[in-house]
Amino acid sequence: MDVQRLSADEEIWHEKLQKNYESEPRTGMHVSDLTLCLRQTALSRLHQPVWDHTTLFRFTMGRSMEKSFFSDLLPESTQEMSVEKDGIVGHIDFAGEEIDYECKLTWGKEPTSIDKLFADKFYWVEQAGAYTHMRDRTEMNFVVCFLNPIPRLRSYRLTWEEYELEDLWGKFLEKKEYIEVKKSKDELPMKTPLTWLCRGCSYKEVCDGS
Repeated sequence: MDVQRLSADEEIWHEKLQKNYESEPRTGMHVSDLTLCLRQTALSRLHQPVWDHTTLFRFTMGRSMEKSFFSDLLPESTQEMSVEKDGIVGHIDFAGEEIDYECKLTWGKEPTSIDKLFADKFYWVEQAGAYTHMRDRTEMNFVVCFLNPIPRLRSYRLTWEEYELEDLWGKFLEKKEYIEVKKSKDELPMKTPLTWLCRGCSYKEVCDGS
């Protein structure tokens, strides 16, 4: 038997996946725009992203998991509910009458402790906290599918004090104002100190040249 790698097929698939994520430059301010690199947020308003294979596959798998797997688990919830507060928009994965769910897919292994998981993924907590505040709640469920070494599904309940969410929301508003001020001066926000974000960033080339 003879086996050949069909690189032409792989290139076609990459192009198809790339088109799935091509859109008009993003407008408005979203919760996800204010959780990590603010410079990337500004660049996303000016340029189309250029995704590598790994990122495209990760995005596509995550979207597929949310559209089918998680929707099967949470059929009573409203998928991708849009909420807005103080000029910031949020899209909650699965919104329920009593509790909302944020769902994540990760290639990482399940950490040895819950504290370590959410300390390492602090941006997950900030995103979920913002959504919770926008919904005038203090609790949210967080579902994580760990793919390695074998798939595992874990569900967590995140609970905040009201003052914690108010403080967190204040930081989101500060970031929003910072981006707007920079835009009014025709400047880009400073580069993020979280340099690990730069690996695989779809705006790295244009960012480095700015």
